[in-house]
This record gives sequence, C-alpha cells and structure tokens, in this order.
Amino acid sequence: SVGKSIVSEILMLRAILGFKRRAIYVLPYVSIVSEKCQTLLRLAENINLKIIQLHSQSEATWTPDVDLTICTIEKANSLMNKLIEE
Repeated sequence: SVGKSIVSEILMLRAILGFKRRAIYVLPYVSIVSEKCQTLLRLAENINLKIIQLHSQSEATWTPDVDLTICTIEKANSLMNKLIEE
C-alpha cells in the first residue's frame, strides 16, 4: 500500500511536470491533506509547481493556474460540481 502510494504520486507528478497536466489528489481527512501538502511542497520547492490544499478549514480557492490540488472528499465533490457547471 505504501509502495502503491509512492508510485501513484510519482506518476501524478510526471503528468503534471512532463505533460503539463493538472491533478486533484483526494484524501479522506483534513490532517492527511495538510500533511501531504506540506510533504509535496517540500519536495517541489525548487520546481515551479503551484500546490494548494482545500478542506473545510482552508481559505484557499481553486484557480485554473493551480497544478496540484490536494483536498478532502467533500471539497473534491464541490470542486467537480463547480467545474461541471462552468
């Protein structure tokens, strides 16, 4: 499970950096979202990569220039609904 997680993160970052894609990383809890965001921000500190976290306690909002959005299930649902409406 840990190995699968690392592989999926590497593939996600490859899609973002190599193919200029955007990604949404959905996690179940606010604490995990915050932890994952901090980890990936440290990993990508020397790379031009815009990462935000969206959860019930965050004040960030999604914009089209965000490369990676790390969010809870509820915020992912809200974001998908917003994008579908637009």
